[in-house]
Amino acid sequence: MGPEAAALAYKVTRPLVDIAVDHPDRPVAVQAALAALAHEIVTHDARMGAIAREVCAEYGITYAGCDWSLAPHPHPERTIGGAIEALTGVPFGAWGTLSGVRSLTATIRACAVTQLGFSGIMLPVVEDTVLAERALESRYTLRDLLAFSTVCGTGIDTIPLAGDVSVTDLAGMYREVASVATALNKPLTARLMPLAGHVAGDVTRFAELLPPHLAQFFCEARVLQ
Repeated sequence: MGPEAAALAYKVTRPLVDIAVDHPDRPVAVQAALAALAHEIVTHDARMGAIAREVCAEYGITYAGCDWSLAPHPHPERTIGGAIEALTGVPFGAWGTLSGVRSLTATIRACAVTQLGFSGIMLPVVEDTVLAERALESRYTLRDLLAFSTVCGTGIDTIPLAGDVSVTDLAGMYREVASVATALNKPLTARLMPLAGHVAGDVTRFAELLPPHLAQFFCEARVLQ
């Protein structure tokens, strides 16, 4: 039996915000940027929804909507971390980061569109240029990311770990993510990446260990613990 419903997912294709830290009226600039994001989502929803419904009608299935999670790409111009820093005016991981993540998530959730899946912010450490750079600078920890997951779309995402991380520690990480998810009644994920030959604090070596067509999707970061 064929599928009965279809859905779409959205990815960031350009910076969400471009706010100078020394903007003369940052609160106004931030609100304008968030309003522009909401407008962009609603506009894309109308355009993509019309196309999707037409295609689905040809196959006799229902268009269910879109997951509006803002997912980054390793390209420097497609960074969620950079968007959050532009909103907050501080490096990712500094005080104010959680507030920035919350602002973006709240903006998405408030849009008058059909929302599926996570529909929030994704913070994949090794798939985002700025997140990876801030990890190299040791500006945040794994527990910081878990705290941010309380107000974003997904849990702890593409986390580089030591190759000899213990089963006990891995189980503990999964339990804590599950505890947050059940406490908040929201779906969360845990994409953990133990890397052979790496210890906590090492810089990852994707460019060295992976073929180029795979390495291009990863940013070098620091192994967390």
